[in-house]
Amino acid sequence: MESNQQTGVRKFDYSGSTALVTGASKGLGAAFAEALAARGMNLVLVARSTGELNALSTRLYAKYKVQRTVLSIDLADPSSPQTIAEELERRGIEVDLLVNNAGFGLNGTFLSHDPKQKQAEIEVNVQALVALTHLFGKAMASRGKGGIINVAMSQLSARTLHGDLRRNQSFRSPLQ
Repeated sequence: MESNQQTGVRKFDYSGSTALVTGASKGLGAAFAEALAARGMNLVLVARSTGELNALSTRLYAKYKVQRTVLSIDLADPSSPQTIAEELERRGIEVDLLVNNAGFGLNGTFLSHDPKQKQAEIEVNVQALVALTHLFGKAMASRGKGGIINVAMSQLSARTLHGDLRRNQSFRSPLQ
């Protein structure tokens, strides 16, 4: 661990270890990737946006000289967590830190969305997070080291569903 002399804050040395960051192409995911690369951590960058991932990967290598693996994968695909795990195993990459950052929320009321859109939202926000946490957490536990960061978002889905139900005159909710 190194210490910043100005603030006294101790910072871990992550050099030589690897972080897998989902939703890495922009926003918090890109910020996590940048902060971890600045600490010397190698990266596995996962998102759907191939162009944005490649641009981030190139920029982080130029600035920090860390190893990067870019996986353009849609976490709405139920097989994606297993695909990621198998690809990293094939490449001999062990994940020391998992940053489950990918996620999205649909705008509008619950009933205004196609059920396939809602299923994709659940797949990315819940199913993939659980599967990745299990797959990589199990390996970390067996090695006796590692970490997992789950980034969460909050939406008032119950409120939007309630709004849909209130508009239906044949149904009166006790929440009205």
